[in-house]
Amino acid sequence: MAAYTYRGTEPRYYPGLGIEAVPGLSADLDDDPGDGRWQPTRPKGAAKPATKDGE
Repeated sequence: MAAYTYRGTEPRYYPGLGIEAVPGLSADLDDDPGDGRWQPTRPKGAAKPATKDGE
């Protein structure tokens, strides 16, 4: 999965994804929804950032 950030200016519900996207939302998606409102923030196959214990 790749991470995408919603860059739309208004909230929008995506029934196929089951999410309400609001400006700035970051989500792991199988594919770009293709409406021009999502920007990739991490390419497919890239490791997720490591988190420190207790944070």
